[in-house]
Amino acid sequence: MAKIDNDEDNDYKAKSKAYIFIKPILTSEKEAIDEAIQTAYYAESVGVSRVSFCPATIHKGTIIERFWRKGSYQPPWIWSVIEVINETRKKFKYSFIYGYIRFWIS
Repeated sequence: MAKIDNDEDNDYKAKSKAYIFIKPILTSEKEAIDEAIQTAYYAESVGVSRVSFCPATIHKGTIIERFWRKGSYQPPWIWSVIEVINETRKKFKYSFIYGYIRFWIS
């Protein structure tokens, strides 16, 4: 598997960052947590140097909003996001882990 940042013949100091979406539609809370952690693991294994966790938010006019209005979708719980960040910090060597949380109120 190719590494992104660890090419010894490369004089550039470019860093890579993965944006990991937490809780797409049609996933349970547990699946969303597990998927985000596994995605962070994969990103690290290919040499990504930073990750940013992006919890799903409700935006007007989107499919997620339609599911949410019908009661078929809930954004991730704040505690789920915290669990993802804490587990990732414990298990991985990332120098930077970001969590971005924004709330939209209709």
